[in-house]
Amino acid sequence: MKKPFDKELYRNLGINELILLGIYSIASNGEQCTFERLAKESFDLFPETFCLSQYPKWPDSRKLDRSLRTLRKRKLIIG
Repeated sequence: MKKPFDKELYRNLGINELILLGIYSIASNGEQCTFERLAKESFDLFPETFCLSQYPKWPDSRKLDRSLRTLRKRKLIIG
């Protein structure tokens, strides 16, 4: 598991930017970026943003859905 970033470093970044960083992290390791892998990577790197509100030790994949559609619409990602 990767060490999460300090929340102060990503506090001012939007969820779209954090997702792009997660995609970059996965791709830079030569891995395929699936939805499940991205949910894990996003939570590992940015747990405060990608956790379930009532269960902060668990990732919330729903937070990826709308943002991924927005990123696709802007042609920043494909898939």
